[in-house]
Amino acid sequence: MVAGQGIGGFAVALAIRPTLENLTGGSMLYMDQPVRVGDFCSCGDKTGTVENIDVRTTKIRALDRTLIAIKYYYMN
Repeated sequence: MVAGQGIGGFAVALAIRPTLENLTGGSMLYMDQPVRVGDFCSCGDKTGTVENIDVRTTKIRALDRTLIAIKYYYMN
């Protein structure tokens, strides 16, 4: 029973790891503010003006007026 709980706890820790990494990375970007609302920026082949910055996404209004949502992912 104790071994089963240990394995279960390990499985939960592995399952929650990506979510915690994304939230940590997003909050670091949110606090550091490398870009701010109103900045003109590009991400890959997309360019536009930053409209909103959340903990998990940044929304950019492209030149053709479409809204682009960029999600933060933690990469090792």
